[in-house]
Amino acid sequence: MAFNKALTSTWVVKKYIDSENHGKWKYLLDWQLQHYDGPAVFRANLNKKDLSKFINSTDAFTTQIWSEISCEANVNSTDHFLSLPLWQNSLIRIDNRPVYYKSWSGKGIQKVTDLFKDPNTFLSSLELKEVKELYNVKSSWN
Repeated sequence: MAFNKALTSTWVVKKYIDSENHGKWKYLLDWQLQHYDGPAVFRANLNKKDLSKFINSTDAFTTQIWSEISCEANVNSTDHFLSLPLWQNSLIRIDNRPVYYKSWSGKGIQKVTDLFKDPNTFLSSLELKEVKELYNVKSSWN
């Protein structure tokens, strides 16, 4: 079982997530995951339960093995929390469900830290609406 998990994680990281890999086989998985931004699902932090509800897939790979390999159930520090993915994260919930806003993700908001002006101050709603301004704020302290 450990060997299967290791092989699975290698396959995802080296084959599917790799943007340089243009194999035709990726179209099937892209199609299945199109509503979840494809490879972004594999950068998520979803436990088994949330992953199976969020993706609605019966594929044992996505619902069991990947969440066992990648899900971080505990936060060790503020820096650790800020480095976690914002989307599809079992630790970050709205209405008791993990969230994914494709439009925000597409504009570069990927990690918890992307919602902060500096390590102690959230971005204002105006800053969140203005992507150009958001990128200027991020580059000023990162």
